[in-house]
Amino acid sequence: ANAATTFRASIGSKKYTTLQKAVDAVKDGQTIKVLKDYKTSKTVTIDKKGVSFTIDFNDKVHTYTGDDTAFSVNAGTVTIKNVTLKSNMRAFYIKSSAKLKITNGTYSGYWYNKGSLSITNGTFNTKDTGKSSTDELIRNYKTLTISGGTFSASKDNLLENCKNGKATIKGGTFKSTSSKYPLIKSVDGSTLKISKGTFKAKNMALDNYGDASITGGSFISTANNTVENSGTMTIEGGKFDVDSNNNIYSDPIVNYFYLFIYDGSFYGSLSNRVEDYGYTQIYGGTFRNYSDLLLNYYGNMYIDGGDFIAENADALI
Repeated sequence: ANAATTFRASIGSKKYTTLQKAVDAVKDGQTIKVLKDYKTSKTVTIDKKGVSFTIDFNDKVHTYTGDDTAFSVNAGTVTIKNVTLKSNMRAFYIKSSAKLKITNGTYSGYWYNKGSLSITNGTFNTKDTGKSSTDELIRNYKTLTISGGTFSASKDNLLENCKNGKATIKGGTFKSTSSKYPLIKSVDGSTLKISKGTFKAKNMALDNYGDASITGGSFISTANNTVENSGTMTIEGGKFDVDSNNNIYSDPIVNYFYLFIYDGSFYGSLSNRVEDYGYTQIYGGTFRNYSDLLLNYYGNMYIDGGDFIAENADALI
């Protein structure tokens, strides 16, 4: 090496001219430290079967200008932290035998998960993606766990939980300004569990066709029904509302298949709290409305508990 050599990453005292060279050399338990901001059209490929390691971006900016993926995680377990990632297309592609753990950072780009993706914190959006590109912020095919962070989308679903996908959301703030696509879409054959978080959407906050379980969280739509269920859904907690200023005629819950409510708060303005076209069982929860019907059913509805408050509403059912 000479004085003109630019080192972009290090492992201990050993320095590397590219992040890819550091990834290729890293051993189990080691940490790669990024030394400089970097702009590239090349994908960083992580193919480290049986190796668990960390990339500490050291508050540096990684900018991907290509038309594919900034990071392809093919094998191994990698933890990412302290990065600002700007991708023209995909931020990460996690393949079936790989595990990716996100500790923190700021990320712009799409995520394809066919392995294991765990997010503890960070900021996630698609603002730096190409103008002609449109896709879900996160597309999950296997195992996704979100414990916190701030997530925003405008072009498509924020999260599409695909067939065989298992998504668990334990916290975070999720916002979509798309008028065309739901914030979360969980398809037939998927599993979704939500215990905490804030979900605000212009379209639906959740459109479920799979198996969904909600035990907590706050859900609101500004221009559509807040939650629509065409699969099997169990609600044991959470707050479900519509924007009382801009979305007064939509419903917090619309059911087309199997819905079981044990607890939760269901509020609104001028429309129904729960509208049923399938099979709904209510064992608990608080339902409050100010006009129209509290509950409106065209299918089968069974009620064995709950608090129903019809303030100036036309009728309870």
